[in-house]
Amino acid sequence: MHHAEAEGGDDDNTLANNSRAMTRSTRSLRSSHASVHGQGSAVSEQVPVRQHETAGSRKRNRFESEDELTGPAKHPRTRTYSATEVENWETVFIGIASRLDPEAVRTLLDDSKSQIKRQRSRIAQLRALIQQERDVHQGFEENQKERYAALEKDFRAHKNKMASILTANVEAFGPKISDDTIVGEWKQLCYKKEVFERDFGEIIKQAANLHLAMMRSKAIFVVQWAGNDSGEDDCRYDPETMIPLQDEVNATSSSHAVDINESPGVWKIGNADGENFDSVMVLCKSVVVVKEQKTTVVLE
Repeated sequence: MHHAEAEGGDDDNTLANNSRAMTRSTRSLRSSHASVHGQGSAVSEQVPVRQHETAGSRKRNRFESEDELTGPAKHPRTRTYSATEVENWETVFIGIASRLDPEAVRTLLDDSKSQIKRQRSRIAQLRALIQQERDVHQGFEENQKERYAALEKDFRAHKNKMASILTANVEAFGPKISDDTIVGEWKQLCYKKEVFERDFGEIIKQAANLHLAMMRSKAIFVVQWAGNDSGEDDCRYDPETMIPLQDEVNATSSSHAVDINESPGVWKIGNADGENFDSVMVLCKSVVVVKEQKTTVVLE
């Protein structure tokens, strides 16, 4: 506390000395400015001669000096100065003050130097902190790059391994699925052996009966495919001799054309006694796949 009070007292003394030095410098500067404009005699007449100053006069002069310094602050003028004029004014003022009171100017310069030194020290600390943060960030980036490179390397290795596994599985998928399908079908047939034998026997029995009936009959039996003998593809669908394979097609409609022959039909010409060969009977209709009938527009 005593040290702080001592420092406060030194600051007050320094301010007082600086104030007195500024007062003397201001008066000298005003007198020099007046002499430049031809007003030197008027200024010299206004400055009193202080040969015998008393305590009261010194106190009054002190107040006047402070009023002269604080006058511009209390009563600001509307005149503005450019940056060049301000710099020239500061240069002239410092030059005059250094000639009148070098000690005060030296004190001000020392204070300015100490402030500049503190600012430089602070700037150096900030630069060190910035460099430290930059180094940490750079190290983090390098670490991340190394991690990404390692992950990419591992990913490539796993990718190649997975590609080889998939290729091997795809190549073995075809034969394996075929073998599995065949084995599965045989297992189903073996499991349903009695059903399979019964169904297959019925097919053979019907075929044998049909063959015996055709051989004993004197009629002519013809296997007829849908379409005409010219091989054209525009054969119309005939509901009397054909059955459409598509469920959505009307079986009695003749507005379609034959697209694909699925199975042929069987026609009977004549009768069992070998007579009446002008008559034709459709024993089994052809199974076909139909399509939309092409329409032909005739221009007259």
